Amino acid sequence: MQQVIDAAVASGRKVTTLGRSMRRNLQITREMGKLRVSDDDLFETIARQDILLHHPFQSFVPVLDFIRASALDPRVVAIKQTVYRTAP
Repeated sequence: MQQVIDAAVASGRKVTTLGRSMRRNLQITREMGKLRVSDDDLFETIARQDILLHHPFQSFVPVLDFIRASALDPRVVAIKQTVYRTAP
């Protein structure tokens, strides 16, 4: 994960994670000093520029968490989603 974050920083990109288990994993690795990452808020980044969010296909929980957080934020005026699906 650190390599992904380093590559994103080097190319001026952002990395975000969604989902409780992923957030917990990142918190543990940060507490252990194994991961260096900034505390930028995802919604602050979205306000500054468009970003692509890739949600895992195994679980819909991260999508629900994201929509719930957006709906509770009084600064959010609209929630727009485009869903792409590829299949053989």
